[in-house]
Amino acid sequence: MSGIIVTFAEAVSAAFCIWLAVRIISRRERWAKRTAKWTAASLGAAALLYVVSVGPACWVVSYTGSGRQFVAQFYYPLIDFSMSGPQPIATGLDWWMHLFRAREWMWFNDNPGQFDFLTE
Repeated sequence: MSGIIVTFAEAVSAAFCIWLAVRIISRRERWAKRTAKWTAASLGAAALLYVVSVGPACWVVSYTGSGRQFVAQFYYPLIDFSMSGPQPIATGLDWWMHLFRAREWMWFNDNPGQFDFLTE
């Protein structure tokens, strides 16, 4: 079920980005162009905030244990990328997620499409 939701969200995001690019390129409407640029900047800031917030979320889960399923689902793309993405970026993301974590805590993937945390 979560795979369907993620696929739908990706399709909606792609369609929105195409619409936004057309609005930015359009030269007839000055107010729309300005609004589209602010929307693009806001989306970029939201994406950056999403990536930056994975570290504190993992820290809280590692010490309290609460919200682990929510964090695993909400940050699934980043957790998956940190385990299987290109080496320099994935290593940096993994470092950020585990910077101040509890020592006995780590992400693991025993079921395809799901993550949970493991305490040793």
